[in-house]
Amino acid sequence: METNRNLIGLRTSSFLLLLLLLEACATPIRMRTGLRTEVSEDRQEVTKQDEKHEGTAPVFGPPLPAEGAIINSYGPAPEKKQSWIIALGPGVVRGFASAGVIKSLRSLKWQVNYIIATEMGALVAALYSSSQSINHFEWALMKVNEEMFIEPQGFIGKLTHGSNPRQKLQSFLEKTFQNKTFKDLKIPLKIVAQNPKNHEYFIIDEGRVVDALMAALAIPGYLPPYGGHFGKNHLVLSSARQGSDVILEKAQELPHDYILNVQLSAQINKRGGNLDQGDIFFLRPHLEDIQDSDFTKKNESVFRGKDSMDQQISHIQESILGEKKHE
Repeated sequence: METNRNLIGLRTSSFLLLLLLLEACATPIRMRTGLRTEVSEDRQEVTKQDEKHEGTAPVFGPPLPAEGAIINSYGPAPEKKQSWIIALGPGVVRGFASAGVIKSLRSLKWQVNYIIATEMGALVAALYSSSQSINHFEWALMKVNEEMFIEPQGFIGKLTHGSNPRQKLQSFLEKTFQNKTFKDLKIPLKIVAQNPKNHEYFIIDEGRVVDALMAALAIPGYLPPYGGHFGKNHLVLSSARQGSDVILEKAQELPHDYILNVQLSAQINKRGGNLDQGDIFFLRPHLEDIQDSDFTKKNESVFRGKDSMDQQISHIQESILGEKKHE
């Protein structure tokens, strides 16, 4: 009998505990956007504050700073990257040294604002600025050969290789760049060409890349002047064969911190040869013993361009660091 009474008491206590739990669950706490609001038993009376934020997602963590508040930052300020312009002088086979210079510069991760170039340097820059990878760039560069610039000699040569270098060059450019314009290039490019009649220089930085390159590669002694639409005008242009100084002058007109002026031809720049001048660093790869028409030296020219840039990197970095210390 006593056992039955204890059992009944235990059941009664359990029932009362269950009722208390049910009563507690009848008034849940709702969290929206950090607001604590109680809901009545019929779950239909919502406070005005809760209605204002109805439908918004829950917010966790510390509150957002007030609008217009100044947020303090800690640690050293991020270092500003120096902006560069790469100026590539004229050259045919010597112009392939531009590719070596660009390959060397990739390791520095410079912020290159512009490349300004003519002749083979313009082609190298355009190939690099449109390539998806360094392998793609090198593969495209390998396809550039003397048949695009020099007409084969003799009957057998013409029979074997054809006799229209300009057509071969244009076919290669059309296949490589298709209808790409300057806006499609990952690095802004400015190509320098010249009117062969009045020797006026032109900067081409809009329109089809193919047309601009055909003008820049219309090198006297190799290919005839090229007629095409440049901007709103139809012009007949050739390369800026004697335009080393003009290329540098145009580069100085563009926004920059520093200029790397790569001299590729036998012509010595009138501004002082290899002497650095303030924001201008001169690079002159050793190419004097390479004939500008000797395409068998193409790879050698690329190697010398890279080697020359590799040797100058520490000098350039030390010069820039020295300027910062004196600021």
